[in-house]
Amino acid sequence: MEVQVYKILTLIACAIGLLVTTFFLLLGFGPSHLPEKEDNVLYGLTVSTIIVYVFALTITFISDRKNTVGITLIVSALLVLILSRAYDGVLGFALLLPAGILRLQKKENKRTTVTE
Repeated sequence: MEVQVYKILTLIACAIGLLVTTFFLLLGFGPSHLPEKEDNVLYGLTVSTIIVYVFALTITFISDRKNTVGITLIVSALLVLILSRAYDGVLGFALLLPAGILRLQKKENKRTTVTE
């Protein structure tokens, strides 16, 4: 069984992204000098980012459809960059985007038999 490069990139991106995002969630975003409403927005965005990472990881290893996985990874990369306010999601974006592009470019290896 051969492991594809896009799966390795996705696994690294999601593992690091989940660790960093969970760290920011548990940290409580530092000293709370923000108003209550803005603090709740940051909490919601962080939880949304965690959900996107888990979804991207799940789709990558469950689905075998080339277009579904590729487009999901590209959309996940963009969502991670937007939802994470760009400072803790840059690494996830930088790894998920090439993983999606690689999956879309990957040619399926279909074996053909030659008959005489």
